[in-house]
Amino acid sequence: MNVTQVYDLFRALIDETDQTFLTDAQAESYLAQGYREFRQTVYSVDPDIYNTHYTFTGTGKTFSLNGSLLGPAATNRMERFLRLGQIDSIAGNEIQYYLAACPNQEQLSRSQGTYCLSGRNIVFASARTDFFRAEYVPASTVDWTKHGAADNEYIDDLQDQHPLIALLAAQYYQIRDGAANPVLQNQLAQKRVDLVYYLTQGRNAAGSHYITPQVEFYAG
Repeated sequence: MNVTQVYDLFRALIDETDQTFLTDAQAESYLAQGYREFRQTVYSVDPDIYNTHYTFTGTGKTFSLNGSLLGPAATNRMERFLRLGQIDSIAGNEIQYYLAACPNQEQLSRSQGTYCLSGRNIVFASARTDFFRAEYVPASTVDWTKHGAADNEYIDDLQDQHPLIALLAAQYYQIRDGAANPVLQNQLAQKRVDLVYYLTQGRNAAGSHYITPQVEFYAG
């Protein structure tokens, strides 16, 4: 589904096909928030669906992401940091290994990791001048104002799950309207389950059978 199709479904679900009681601006706001919740569900289960990367050369113990991935002037805004890998070169971009992360600089100082994300900076345990690839979930760039008949605004690759966006947006209309719709709520609950099942079982059938090795299983 594209933005126009989700917008039309949202309008149909709330039974407000014109702007008498719900303006386009309000509908767009509800849809944008619905998509935020949709994405949060997706990347809480499988963040690699939205995974992209940013390459850089280390300049010491600290590397600033201000202006690139974070901050008011970010050119490729990051929503969630996933992992950091050392690569062979910026041009080659081949992962050599992933660095061990820790939550904060206090634990970094105790040698409980090799880097942490602190504010808008990547902080290393020691000065680094290697090449790196930061993998992250980017902020959405979907334009929810593009819902005209001639528009074809792309959302993401989870097309079969997009009715959930309209259902999530409809929640906000119900809150404003002060009247819950039990049928809509039941469908919303079912579509949430369907999305999680699809992400864990249906999207990559082979991957869903993978078992992460645990060290204790191999201890002699």
